[in-house]
Amino acid sequence: TLKVNQIEAHIEFIASFIVFTKSPCWLRISTTKILSAKAKLNLLKECISHATLLDDQSKQCICDCFAQVEQCRAYRNAIIHHHIYDHEKGIGSYIDESHSPYQILVSIDALTILYGILCSLLDELREIDLLFRIETDAQKPGRVDRTTGKFHAFDDDKLRKDIIPEHTKRIMALQKSRRAMQKLPKFPDADLIRSLNEQKDDPAVVA
Repeated sequence: TLKVNQIEAHIEFIASFIVFTKSPCWLRISTTKILSAKAKLNLLKECISHATLLDDQSKQCICDCFAQVEQCRAYRNAIIHHHIYDHEKGIGSYIDESHSPYQILVSIDALTILYGILCSLLDELREIDLLFRIETDAQKPGRVDRTTGKFHAFDDDKLRKDIIPEHTKRIMALQKSRRAMQKLPKFPDADLIRSLNEQKDDPAVVA
């Protein structure tokens, strides 16, 4: 829950203060109060779809991260609101917003997998933060003139050719590591539940 809260706080910061960095303070505060976490994600997706500085690869990295965030949020919500179905196997029963029932794994192993993915997503969001800053002109990278001591922001051509691609590579490296992790159990993961039943019913395992 703590990691999910940190992720949602970071998304809230990007959606409310970076995207609207040049807007009046009252608008940023109102955005924070009115929009849900899901609505803020949709707002950021819309922002990315109209981006002019980011290339297709950087946009895809951001969308990939957001899709995984939504999946993990759904899993976390199911964990919080589930009812025990079989505590020995770590299986819970959950009814989602559409009133569709399904089973989820709430075992220690499943929670450990979820936690590892959330930690990785938080690292990705910290890097994605900069892409939004560049795109919205909230904070552009640059260099300091050694002679005058003045800061000069990079022009759009430099951002498109060098800065954004290099930063996107770092995000892709993080996402490659995340994809190498164990995947979240499916909703429901029938094969896994079946294997757990077989282990319990197998006399050799009991012995």
